[in-house]
Amino acid sequence: MESERGKGIAERLVGLALGEATRLDLQHVYLFSKDTGGYFERLGWREVPVAEVAARLPQAPQVRRYEEIGWYPDERAFVRSAAS
Repeated sequence: MESERGKGIAERLVGLALGEATRLDLQHVYLFSKDTGGYFERLGWREVPVAEVAARLPQAPQVRRYEEIGWYPDERAFVRSAAS
């Protein structure tokens, strides 16, 4: 919702997800984004090749779906240490 922008909700949700990843002793967290890469880069995420994520997480539902329908040409992938 446009009215919710700027309230830090997304940043809090990302923080909760990273906290859960740390609790599960995961080393890295990956995400796909078409339009919000700059936002995630400001939060400390680093862009990586989409193929790198697909190779590391071949059973992830989103990766499997992309394999079925074909990769979107403008898809971007990002990684961040879970403990950061």
